Amino acid sequence: MKTYTFTEWMPLVQSHGRVLQGEKGVYFNWSCSGFTIAFTGSTLRAYLIPTGEPSPVLPPKEPVTEYPYAGVSEDGETLSRRFICQEEGWYTLFEGEEGEHSLRLIKITENMRGKLLLASLETDGALLPVKAVSKPLIEFVGDSITCGYGNEASGRDEPFRPEEENGWMSYGPQAARKLGMEFSCVSVSGISVSPGKNGKFSLPCPQMEALYPYTDRLMEEKSREQFSPWDFAAHPAKIVLINLGTNDVNPVRFAASRAEGDKEEVWFTKRYRAFLEQVRSLNGPDSWIVCTLGPLDYYLYDQIEKTVRQYQQDTGDQRVTAFKLTGVNLITEGFGADGHPSMKTHIRMGEELAERLKALR
Repeated sequence: MKTYTFTEWMPLVQSHGRVLQGEKGVYFNWSCSGFTIAFTGSTLRAYLIPTGEPSPVLPPKEPVTEYPYAGVSEDGETLSRRFICQEEGWYTLFEGEEGEHSLRLIKITENMRGKLLLASLETDGALLPVKAVSKPLIEFVGDSITCGYGNEASGRDEPFRPEEENGWMSYGPQAARKLGMEFSCVSVSGISVSPGKNGKFSLPCPQMEALYPYTDRLMEEKSREQFSPWDFAAHPAKIVLINLGTNDVNPVRFAASRAEGDKEEVWFTKRYRAFLEQVRSLNGPDSWIVCTLGPLDYYLYDQIEKTVRQYQQDTGDQRVTAFKLTGVNLITEGFGADGHPSMKTHIRMGEELAERLKALR
């Protein structure tokens, strides 16, 4: 068996999504981030270093440490292997016939459900340079819905379990594969566009405007004050799809019966506009920005649509659009964990989104 250190395997593989180089290897913490690896031989193993994290679900019934789940796809469509990474060590990615193979190693669970580092690769043959395939990139910016939160759970009364979160089968990656596009996910359960007015928010979660410019601020803020900026120019997105606003609802809705209700809606509109401008500034003028909402709570959709329309009028930028994703069909689709979209909903949403986006790819 030949072992490749990360300085040896890095030039040979193709990375997917936002990955962050560390001292011992490369972190792939975001949903569906990872690597395509090509090799000859009959066996491929990866030395993975996981970091468990306290469950962010509040209020906690009891302290729970969650560990990341990883997966392997050999055909670019289905996952042939899925496994939890609880301990540092060697994990088998492929074992089969001797020959030339290519596979994709991904993190299935989201960034806040444990961190995962790829340190070394080992094969009984040899690693090969991955033949780069140029595909247009779509970036999905969202919350728990985009992460695939609880999409494999049996019903809405089931609590969140990491093994039932399948980011690979979230609506976004499904749509991207149907469109023949490469994809990246920047999504966090509970995340909002921005803090509520005066910093008030119902959950102690980060805000996307603070995370989006960086490769992986959630990782780096644990140990440093300066964060690695994401190289947008090196990873140009054809489409940036934003599905945010579901978690911004509570500060606005609960203020609606009070005197400051209108002020809260104005605050959200201003912050959404600021985030829209941030996305445009970082991605440049050629990317399409698609602002959507769904399939759960549409309370703020009118504000989102008005913001997009006003932004178009003010800037002349016509490469931005807004639409709703069709809501959950309770009879035919049911729910996943904690009232989140089920796998049936994600499959339907993936088909719907691919149809809507095919003219923009």
